[in-house]
Amino acid sequence: MTEQTGCKDSQPLRALIAEDDEQIQNLISYILQEQGFACCRASSFQQALQQIAQTQQSESGGGPFDLVLLDLGFADGDGLNLIPEAARQAETALIVISARNQEDQKVKALELGADDYLTKPFGAAELVARVKAVMRRKNRLTPVSAQILQVRDLRLDTGCSELFRGQEQIHLSPLEFSLLKLMMEHAGKTVTTRQILEALYGKYATADTQSLRSLMASLRRRVEPDPARPVYLLTEIGVGYRMPSH
Repeated sequence: MTEQTGCKDSQPLRALIAEDDEQIQNLISYILQEQGFACCRASSFQQALQQIAQTQQSESGGGPFDLVLLDLGFADGDGLNLIPEAARQAETALIVISARNQEDQKVKALELGADDYLTKPFGAAELVARVKAVMRRKNRLTPVSAQILQVRDLRLDTGCSELFRGQEQIHLSPLEFSLLKLMMEHAGKTVTTRQILEALYGKYATADTQSLRSLMASLRRRVEPDPARPVYLLTEIGVGYRMPSH
């Protein structure tokens, strides 16, 4: 079986990026999404604390994050004080990403419960390797059970993450794959914007409707014969989206 970084019971793993530098936040988000993660963001100590606490309160919020990437230098608090709260759930993998390179800071972070410590600046390859290593130690790298979803001439194999339209194979990003899978599972029904956002990013995600519109437009460019006249992914104005079942 192929090792899957971003799947858990056929759903994308959820990561929180707690980082106050927008450029670094965007970079990490891009890297993790390429690895199959659905990403939430926090730009301050208080935002990170709130998101971690909310998702730990109940499964209705998607449950605890699978991965937390935590900066230490927030204007409104020291990230070190977030580590015990984030590490309270044993299944959550926690990696500190910080410009602090003093040995005592690294030791303190690890003693407080961090699983790894990555010093800025870092490369994409190193970040991916660290994430995979930590997730493997947490037993969060799991094979996906195969399931075939068929709507008209679209056939989605969730086991090997392959999509075919007729005989043509279409390559999707992890988020595009998750969105199409959701729509195919609910073929014939209207899926509201809020339902989609919660399914992809979790109840307390910061993603907005514009992010979803951009993702849907990208998916249409890949699967629709004519993206300007969609036949698979229809917009229900003011409500959400629908995939006809036949």
